[in-house]
Formats: sequence, structure tokens, C-alpha cells
Amino acid sequence: MAFLLGFSSIAFAQKALPPPPAPFPPPPAFRPALQRADERPVDVETKRDVVADNGLYRRVETTITFTNPNGRVFEGELEFPLPDGAAVCGYALEVNGVMTPGVVCEKEKARVAFDNEKRKGVDPGVVEHVKGNLWKTRIYPLMPRTPRKAKVAYVEPLDGPAGATATERDGDHVFVAVRGAAEAPAVSPADKLRAAKTGWILWDASFSRHGKTAADRNLLECLPAEGEWTLVTFRDVPEAPRKFTSRAELLKAVDAAPCDGGTSFAALAAVLPKDGAKFLFSDEVDTLSAKAPEFELDPAFVFASRPAAAKRAVSVKRLGKDAPEYEKAKEGTLLATAWAANRIADLSAQADARKEEFLALGRRYGVASPVTSLIVLESLSQYLEHKIEPPADSPFHAEWAKARAAEDDAIAAARAAAEHKQSLLRYWEERVKWWNDPIPPKRTPSSGLFARAETRSAAVADLSAAVAELSAEEVGLVAFDAPRSMASRAQSAEAGNGTVFSARGNRYLSSGAMAKRSVAAPCAAKPLPPEPRGPSATVTIAAWDPKTPYLDALAGAADAYAEYLRQRDVHGTSPAFHLDCAGWFFKKGMRAIALRVISNLAEMKLEDAGLWRTMGWRLREAAAYDEAIAAFRHVLAQRGEEPQSRRDLALVLTEAGKSKFDKALLAEAALLLHEAAFAPAPRRSGRRGNDMQTSVLALEELNGLFAWCAAHEKRMGAFKPVALEPAFRRDLPLDLRIVMSWDVDETDVDLHVLEPDGEEAYYGHRRTGSGGFVSEDVTTGYGPEEYLKKKAEKGTYKVLSNYYASHQQKLYGAAVVTATVYTGWGTKDEKRQVLSFRLDKARDKHPVGEIEVD
Repeated sequence: MAFLLGFSSIAFAQKALPPPPAPFPPPPAFRPALQRADERPVDVETKRDVVADNGLYRRVETTITFTNPNGRVFEGELEFPLPDGAAVCGYALEVNGVMTPGVVCEKEKARVAFDNEKRKGVDPGVVEHVKGNLWKTRIYPLMPRTPRKAKVAYVEPLDGPAGATATERDGDHVFVAVRGAAEAPAVSPADKLRAAKTGWILWDASFSRHGKTAADRNLLECLPAEGEWTLVTFRDVPEAPRKFTSRAELLKAVDAAPCDGGTSFAALAAVLPKDGAKFLFSDEVDTLSAKAPEFELDPAFVFASRPAAAKRAVSVKRLGKDAPEYEKAKEGTLLATAWAANRIADLSAQADARKEEFLALGRRYGVASPVTSLIVLESLSQYLEHKIEPPADSPFHAEWAKARAAEDDAIAAARAAAEHKQSLLRYWEERVKWWNDPIPPKRTPSSGLFARAETRSAAVADLSAAVAELSAEEVGLVAFDAPRSMASRAQSAEAGNGTVFSARGNRYLSSGAMAKRSVAAPCAAKPLPPEPRGPSATVTIAAWDPKTPYLDALAGAADAYAEYLRQRDVHGTSPAFHLDCAGWFFKKGMRAIALRVISNLAEMKLEDAGLWRTMGWRLREAAAYDEAIAAFRHVLAQRGEEPQSRRDLALVLTEAGKSKFDKALLAEAALLLHEAAFAPAPRRSGRRGNDMQTSVLALEELNGLFAWCAAHEKRMGAFKPVALEPAFRRDLPLDLRIVMSWDVDETDVDLHVLEPDGEEAYYGHRRTGSGGFVSEDVTTGYGPEEYLKKKAEKGTYKVLSNYYASHQQKLYGAAVVTATVYTGWGTKDEKRQVLSFRLDKARDKHPVGEIEVD
């Protein structure tokens, strides 16, 4: 079992790894990790022991020793593949010097419990399935320069002569194992291809296949020299089918296809006919499809890259006490564990529907599955809090059962919902009172980043320089005071990244940068009648330039995509590389390539919600709404307990719905915002304010959505997807609203706004003399923080972000921040601009932009 270090490193899942040449695979192989310059990755040592062997199966226990060489507490994360046919069947973690066993529970419940306990600084550990035969263990805490051990056990079949048998008795059952003779498939993939004079060749050219296509390329050479084949090269989207009558020409086309982008079998299925022989060459890792495509179950499909499934080398049967073998069998658990693992493997395609059965098998035999994990908790209170049953032999199992029997979950849930609602009402009341009377009774300015002499010059100079270089001809500033006709709205929306409308000059201007662009207003069916307006505002977003050598190389290349592929060989393990390059291609108007490049993030770390969230933000910034919605649905599936996951999806659904006046999208957005606002979530920090900000902003955005729909009622019709109590229903229109969120959990990023009169609004000065309002400081989590101005006075507003500190306890690195500037918030004329940028380390500052109010 080879281990790959996973401290924000990249791990690629494979459907099946080749069998190891020795009894145990080679030592761990480490991949580069994103880390701070003064820190080193955690050292990992492994030791394997065979603790049971009956000739047909063996149980292997691998002891993993983590040593953190740095001066702060870390979280440990390690990804590892199992040998073919093996299954995880045990886990233990060192707690106070004693190896404490884990217990099987639902995968999502285990992850939530681990994250919550980690924030408290206690000792959780978990091992969970990732993809295929790839698994992951996470442990916390790793104290500075102090070794800590975890133990992972797995059961695997052994090679040997046919006909060998073994019998074991476990409880009321006897298990009989027999090794059969190896059977070759009746028709090999090569034989099928030799006979294939016609058919569809489906070639997976996604990023996860990079450097791994040689075997499939060799199989293609088995095709006849001449025939009639249709080639479909697919990644995030399939290319147009191409017909070939020559094997040589087909091979040239395959050789010319770079492996780049995510994988969507659903997109592939949509372009394929129902009839005809089809040969799929793929690692079968589908990273982008929302659900499994139907053709995967179609027997007409031949997965040429996967050998025909051989009969299981060792079969295990479970018999009852009345079986003749029962009395003669010796006590043992190895075959029982193997039987449970085989049944889970056989039914893995139905894992979601059989979750209860898998959970029962796991608790009985210790076997994990795609929908169950093994978790170690330390105390009775932890097991009670997370409603996880401790091991049956735990000293407090009886006490746990008694306490759970006495607890009424319905009453506890109602109490939690009532407490959350009461807290939300207090914060909402603060918003409403401010809106009704935004000017504070006493002006008490406070010094912030702009006001400090030593930082003001640098911050303001950087901002002024960034804005100065954006000439009107380059950026196309949007003046929000001018009404637009249907034609101008439609042309601006159609132009996307390349063109935005300047109301001041009454002309169209070319925009060279996605990060600098202004997002067009939703298209209207007919010109809207003029209404009384507040002051006009021109928003300038400062360009995000990561200043990296690989982007310089792209800019100087005759073939930018070919140069990107060359740079990827050097920088391709870094998520930042793909984000930056995707931004560059968006900027140049190469949208299809940009979408392909950014979809590589889906291939890099399959269960990293932060990467998916960052990808979604960048797609939202580029107005690639369908792709952004898919990304945020993936985040919601991974982090369903976090209100931010619902809010992120709701925001992109809102923007997509407004752009098309689509009531279905807006209704789904409203439901998600309602859930994010009112559903109680686990406490994430010691300060209640940190935990409530997402809910407060979601309620604010739900009211803003209602107001926008009401303003467009003639076109939208009645819109009431959810009901709000009168105390929570308020229209709070604003001249200016600035919202900032970030992708890294347990991180503190601050929003600073310098108002035209020189007063600075930030977490230390939340109410300004002219009526500015800043939300409560969020020091953990993903934000959000916001700045509000009911009536914006004339002048320039300067916006700055500050990466104050990271509380992450693993080598994560940069924080990706998304900032959204709204004008006319909560009105018919609401407009927005979005910018995503990266803050590489604590104390980094980035000028977001300027808002000029006339």
C-alpha cells in the first residue's frame, strides 16, 4: 500500500492500480505541497504487519507515524491507494498515548464531526473513501516536533493454488472460502478491436489521463488498417465527431489530442447515438457529471481500456449454524470481514440506496465503504453530540445508549432552530435600525489601514496606480446612471468579456481583461420607464495580475495554448497555475479553452471543497453560469452543513436567473437563501457573530431578491417561492453594497473602505459619520463581510482587502477572495461587478477598486 502525502498536494484517483511486484508496495512517495516558505511538510513513516493469514486472505495493519517539524499545530492528511481487491477494515488513533479504535458511521456525519471537533482543539481522526481504491486519513492535532501514530487495517486476497479452502466460525455464522481457477476472458479487448471495422472510438483526453494513455494507444493499433470509425475526443465537453477510414489517420488524431480539462461522461452521452458499437478508452474517473450517465449501464458499450472483469479469485460464502461446517470450524474473523468487504464491493453501484445495509455491515465487521467512514472520537460527550454510536466494547457504550434513549431529537432540533432564529432576529434588527437611521449620534473615527501613515501611502498608491492604468478605452467603465435600451442591454450581455457599454460616451468599448470587466445588467424585453434615481456611480475594478512567469510566457508565445501545455509540465501541480491561466484565456476571449483549463481543478483533488468553491467563483466572474452552478452544487454535496455552501449556489442561481428572467432558477435561489438564513448550523467559533454572518447576509439577499422581482413584476409575474414572517421581510435598498468572501476555512480577511470624506470603514469602525456600515468581523470560516451605504455622497470610495491572519493548521497557502460591488442594490436598476483574486500570505493587501459617485 503506497502512501501519498496530502497536505494540500494533488492526488489523482485511479480506478485500479497495477498489482505490486513485492509482498508490500514501495515506501511512500511525496508530491509537492503548497506551503509557507518557512515551513516543511509533515514527515510520514509507515510500518506494515501481517496480523492474520489463513492462506486465502490476510489482514494487514499499517502503522503511520506523523511528525510535524514546524512550530505550530497542524492537521495531518494522507491519501493512499489499497491493493486490488483490498478493503479497509479497521482504524485506530493514538490519543494520550493509547491507540483508540474507530467506529463506522455515515461518511458525511464522520466528516462533519471531525471538522467540528478539530475546531475545538481535541483529538479526532477519520479514514474515508475518496475514489476507486483511493482512501484518505485525516488526524488532528499534530503537535510541533511530536510524533503521533494512526493505524489503518485492510484485508486482501492472496494468490495460491486453485482449490484451496478455509473455514471460520464467527458468531452464528460459518464462512467458507474457496480459491477458484483463474479464468481468462472469453474475448479480450484486443480481439474485439481486431474485429471492429466500424464503431465509435471514445477517447478520454482529460487531465487525469496525462502521461497514462500509452496502453490504450497500443490497443488502438489492434484495429484493422482500414475501416469506418467515428472518433469523439472528450474532456469537460466532447469535440465534434470525426470520421476516419484509415487506422493510421485515426492514431494521428489521437496522438495530437492533449490531455487537459475535467471529465464529463454526461456531456459525452448527450452527443452519442443509441446504436453502433462503442469503445471507450478512459480511466473512468468522471469528475464533472452531476449524475451518472445512462450509457454506463448499456451492455452495448465496451470499455476497451479496462480488462474484462475476471472471476473473483477467492469466493466466500456465509452459512448458518445448521451448516455441517459450523461445528468443525475454528473461531476467526478474517473470512467474515472478507465476506462483508466482497458484498459491499458487489453492491457499490447501489451504495446510496443501501447505506443502511452498508452501515450495519460496517458496524458488525469494521468494513468501510464509499458511503461510510471510520472515525475516532475521544469522549462520551463527543459521541453524544454527533449522534455516533461508540464501539460496542467501549467503556461508555452502555452510558451512551442510556443517554440517547432519554434524548428527544425533535425537541432538541426545535430548540436549536428557535435559538438560531432569535439570534438572527437580533442581527437583522441591527440592519433595519441602521437603515432607518444610518447617521450615528456621535462621530468617532478610528484608524485603519488607510489612516496609518506607514501603510496608507503604499495601499493608496497601489490602488491609484492600478486604477490609473485602466483607461476608459481599455476597461469600458459602466456609468450606472444612464438608462439603456433593449438593444444596448442585449448587445452588452452578448458581448460577455469582450465588450461593455459606456453610458457616459454612449459607445461600446473593448475590454481586454475579465478581471477588469463590468457585468452587464440583465436583458429586458423592452425599455424600462425612467424612475427617480439617486446619485450615479462609476465602478472601476482594479485588475488582478498575479505577476507570474508562466503568464509572461503565454503573453509572448505565438501559440498561447501550446505554451500553456509546456508551462503545465512545470507548474501543473499547483491549483493557482490553472486559475491564473484560465483567467488569462478568459481575458483574451478564448472562452472554451479557459473553461477547459479551469476544469482541471476538478481532476486535482476530488473532495477538496475549497478548490471547487474557487472554481465556481471564477466561473461566476466570467458569467459562465451553467458551469458555476455545477461547481457549487458539488460544494453543497460535500459541505451541506455549511450555510455558505447554500449561499454560494444561491448567488450564482440568482445572477443566472436575473440574466434570463428565469423564475425557476430564482425560486431555487430563494429556497437556498431561506435555508442558509434560518437553518441552524454547528458553531464554528467561540464568537456567535462569526457563526451568524452568513445567515444574516443570506436573509439580506433573500429580501433583495424579493425586491428585484417585485420591481420586475410586469415581466416576472407574482413571485413568492417562500414565506417570510413580517419581522424578517424588509426592503432595504442601497446605493452601494460591497461583499467579500474567501475560499479558505479558518481564515481572517478584512474589508476596508475609505469614504470620500477620508473616514475609513472597517471591522474596528463599523459605523461612519456619513452613514457607512460594516458587518461584524469574521475571524474564522469563509466570511462574508460587507460594507453598506444607503445614500452615497459624491466622491471616490476606495476598497481594500487585507489578509489579516490564517488559523489553518495545515499547509494550505494562498486565500482566494471574491469581491462583489453592487450599486442600486435591492432596486430594479441593481448592477454588480465581481472580482476574484489571490492573497498569498498573511498581511497581504489588495486594492479591490474605486467607486466614483457623481
